[in-house]
Amino acid sequence: MRGDISAYDMMQAMYLGMNTTERPMNFEDDLIEYMRNGYVLTSPTAMALFRPCRDEEGSYWFVQAAIGGLGELLAMMPAYLPQIAWARDNDGVVRKYRTERLLKIAVAQLKKDRG
Repeated sequence: MRGDISAYDMMQAMYLGMNTTERPMNFEDDLIEYMRNGYVLTSPTAMALFRPCRDEEGSYWFVQAAIGGLGELLAMMPAYLPQIAWARDNDGVVRKYRTERLLKIAVAQLKKDRG
C-alpha cells in the first residue's frame, strides 16, 4: 500500500489536477461511463478505466485514466491486445504503444525494484 491514500482517492485527485476549461474532465462521469461500456478495475494501489477499441491498425486497449505501477496495471487487463493507447496529462494526443514493449518495461522495473 502507498500510505493512507487509496488508488481511488489518487484517481479523483488526478482528475481535479488535469481538469481544464479547454479539456474538461469529470471523474464521476468517466467512472459511470466505463462501468457501463468498458472496464473499471481497482485495487488499493492501482486503478484503471479502459475499453477495447479497433481501428485500421488493429485492436488495442484505450486507457482513459490509470493510477499505479505499470506491471500491476498490465496484469489487471482481462485479455491481451497487441497495443495500448492513452493520452498524457489530458493533452488530447493519443499515443499507442506495443503491449510487448510495455511488458518488457514492466519486467525491467520489477527486476530493478527487487534489486
